[in-house]
Parts: sequence; structure tokens; C-alpha cells
Amino acid sequence: MMHEISYPFAVGRIKSLEKNLLDATVWQQLTDANNENTMLKILKEHGYGSQSEDYKSVSKVVASEMKVVDHEIKSLSPDPVLTNLFYLNEDAYNLKLLLKGRLLKRDVTKLLHPSGVVPLNSLMEAFINEKWNELPVSIESVIKQSLELQDPFEISVKVDKAILSIIRETLIHHRNRLIENYFIVRFDANNILAMIRGNALRWTSSKINSLLVPGGSIEMKMIERAIGKSDDQLSQYVSSGSNRFAYRRIVENYAEDHQLSNVEKRLDDFAFSIIHEQKNDSFGIGPVVNYLLQKRREASSIRIIAAKK
Repeated sequence: MMHEISYPFAVGRIKSLEKNLLDATVWQQLTDANNENTMLKILKEHGYGSQSEDYKSVSKVVASEMKVVDHEIKSLSPDPVLTNLFYLNEDAYNLKLLLKGRLLKRDVTKLLHPSGVVPLNSLMEAFINEKWNELPVSIESVIKQSLELQDPFEISVKVDKAILSIIRETLIHHRNRLIENYFIVRFDANNILAMIRGNALRWTSSKINSLLVPGGSIEMKMIERAIGKSDDQLSQYVSSGSNRFAYRRIVENYAEDHQLSNVEKRLDDFAFSIIHEQKNDSFGIGPVVNYLLQKRREASSIRIIAAKK
């Protein structure tokens, strides 16, 4: 029988790993670097991506670093059911690629991510042999619901909503207040972004409604009422629920700058702040998830800086 990992042990290990997070000095060096090669030198000097077999590309070094992080998280998590919820987005990515590849008759295997909950080999084999029943029931259901769809957009919507539903159902049966609060923001973010993006692109109300998911703190009917409204009116429709002040401020900022990417970032920052507040809880999942999210944000920032070189 596998020995269960205690929270104090896992948190102790996480605190040790956190010492390797890039500090402000390194970030300034990366920002000031003249080119990608200089960035690679800086990252290597600070042990970032130390297990990478190819130190010629920032993207590959980042991928190598995150592969190590994912192994650490999955190895030391005291509650894999909860930490797995943070990897389902990787499964969603892989499912959308495989389903669209099947539809368009294209080989997408080189684009797949290895860090999902479902082992990549199992997922690929299931698609090759069309043996969906060898996958987890929830993933099998997602695939079967999507096989007959002919529109790539509809495939994406179907998969994304199904994955969010899996998360919601898991948290009903495996309660954890911190993780519930985090994903409430994620559900709300999905709906806020659907509302804003749909209005900006003048989508029909039925198309926007097809993107909405339950489980957030904002009433679905309020989001539906916001469809077709002007940007300066939208904040009043997110002014309900426990996170209303944060959402109202984010949407009001959008009415001023009209940058959807800023809305995404601010919602992501808000969701992260919920986890980050519990980064020192020695008897909870907060420090483990906080480290994972910090490393993902770190990786994203490195990629953004590299893209500007």
C-alpha cells in the first residue's frame, strides 16, 4: 500500500522548491537581455530548466522546467483529486486537438501536451483504435459528445464546457473551500469573457449563451441580460455575488481601455490571489497549488519576454 503523503511534508518540500523561483533581479536581467541567447545564459546561470537536453530555445527550456514541476506536484500532492483539477485544462487542450485533427484529417500528435490527467499514450491509443471505453468515463463522455460535430468552434465549446462540468461535479463530492472559491472565479471568468468577447464581435445571443457555464457567483440571468449592452453598461451586470467588487472594477477598466487581454489577466490575477493568500497553510492544499500556479505564471512571463526579443 502506498504511503500517504502528509500536508506538513508536502508543504515543507514546496517551501524548499520556492527558493528557486526567479527573483526581481533575475527578472530585470531577462528584461534587459538583448536577445534570446542572452536570456538562455541567464536562465542557465540560475538553474532554470537545468534538466533540459536542448538549451538552444527558451520555449524548450521552459517546457523542460515545467515537466519537472508537474512531476513534483503529482508526486508529492497530499490530495491528487484536487491537484488533478489543475491539469484538466491540459486534457481539454489535447482533446480539442485530437478531435479537430480527426475532423480535418491532420496529424496533431507533435502538438499534444504530456502533462494532462489522462496519460498521453492512453489518449492517443484510444483515438487510433477508437476504443473510448478504455479512458476515464468522464473523458469518454466528452469525446462521444463531440465526435459528430463538424465545426471546430463547436468542438472547442463542447470540450471546454464538459471539462468545467467535470471540475464542478468533482468539487461537489470532494469538498474543499479554497479550491471551490478558486474555480468559482474560473467559472465566472468564463462567463464574463464570453459576454465581453461576444458583444465585441457582435455574436448572436444564442452563440454567447452556448458558452456560458453554471457554478459561478454571478447569476446566469445577469450575464444573459448583458448581451448586446454597451461596454459602459456591463459592470452593473457583474455586480452580484461574493466577488462583485473585484468583477465590477475589472469590467469598468475594460470600458475604459477596451482590451480583452487585460480582462483575462486581471481575472487570472484575482483567481491566483485567492490561492496565494493560503500559501503558508501547513495543513492545506494551498501551498502546493500556489507553487504550481506561480511556476506557470513564471513560465508564461518568460515566454512573453522571449517573444519580444
